[in-house]
Amino acid sequence: MATTLDHGPAATAYVEVCQSASHGRQLHELAIFEAANQDLWADIRARLKGVRGLEADWDGDGAIAPDVGVVDAAEDLTRVLQSAPGLTAPSRVTAMPNGSISFEWDLAGGKVEVEIETAESATVSFIAPGAEVAEVWTCRLPELHRRLMTVYAT
Repeated sequence: MATTLDHGPAATAYVEVCQSASHGRQLHELAIFEAANQDLWADIRARLKGVRGLEADWDGDGAIAPDVGVVDAAEDLTRVLQSAPGLTAPSRVTAMPNGSISFEWDLAGGKVEVEIETAESATVSFIAPGAEVAEVWTCRLPELHRRLMTVYAT
């Protein structure tokens, strides 16, 4: 069992904004979306504080508690991603039984997942809309921001 924070409706709200016929309505809905997105980032930061307190076997099935360095890296990633203009908060942030922390974005027909495995590295998985196979790469955390922004802009 994983600990998950799910924010699918925010992404739906964004799509609705993009499809709005009226420019004034579009600006109003975009402002609502941006406020909701800020709330989502606050929820994620709060969730990561809770993850910091997880102990071994937190799921009752032998899960490894995330290392302090992994949680620190997840908090750093949250700050970096939140500062990226136009990037929505992840759909889910999950503490994984192997001690990693996963960030997921559900895109229109695709998906991005970043799994922070150590204090220094993460694995990124990207499934493009309509693709059947994921692109997967491991990178050092300093590279992560640049690479994720490249994928997200695709």
